[in-house]
Amino acid sequence: MDNAVQLLKLLRGGPKNGKTTGGIRIIKAVTTDPNPITFVFEGTSVALDLAIFEVPVNLYPICKNDKFLASPLIGDNMNRWGVTSCISRGYIVGTMTSATQCQVEGIGRAYTSADLILPSFVPADGAVRPLKAGDTVSLLPVNTGGKIKYIVTYCF
Repeated sequence: MDNAVQLLKLLRGGPKNGKTTGGIRIIKAVTTDPNPITFVFEGTSVALDLAIFEVPVNLYPICKNDKFLASPLIGDNMNRWGVTSCISRGYIVGTMTSATQCQVEGIGRAYTSADLILPSFVPADGAVRPLKAGDTVSLLPVNTGGKIKYIVTYCF
């Protein structure tokens, strides 16, 4: 029997004195790049700024309607939430719109060479070739000098 719902209820914490405790909550991205990223807690409609969330680099890019698990951070600053995992998508896949630009579904702009780390690929035939428009790629987010960039990791 799948006990996921019961486990999530336990982790979220039950109501105490009429209020829901912290625990794990589901958040959804409602605005994304190129606009400021905002989230809503499931069951609410108030958009919250990215500044109150700690989002690990491996969860970027954040696409519109992505859902994440988040829990309150323990410590002096109780108004911050740690985002632990994305529950609505797997690998980050994009389509090259040129040799140096990539479009990811759910992102309102193309990533350019300033956002990407672009290698050359060696396909099965062994011939090295640059990326071209129409190539489907997988992106791996990395923090380079305080800026998130995406390594183009695989060409389908």
